[in-house]
Amino acid sequence: MNIKEASEKTGVSSAAIRYYEKESLIPAIDRTPVGNRDIDDRIIRRIRFVTQM
Repeated sequence: MNIKEASEKTGVSSAAIRYYEKESLIPAIDRTPVGNRDIDDRIIRRIRFVTQM
């Protein structure tokens, strides 16, 4: 899923997700061939974990 879909699914802003990735709070997110983030369920679980801490 893309970052917008992940944002809607987790209730965390796209900017916050980018920040979490930049600060290594979540693992590096794979990219599609055109450069969009490709977020999987493993990353979604980690975003939820970070927001609960």
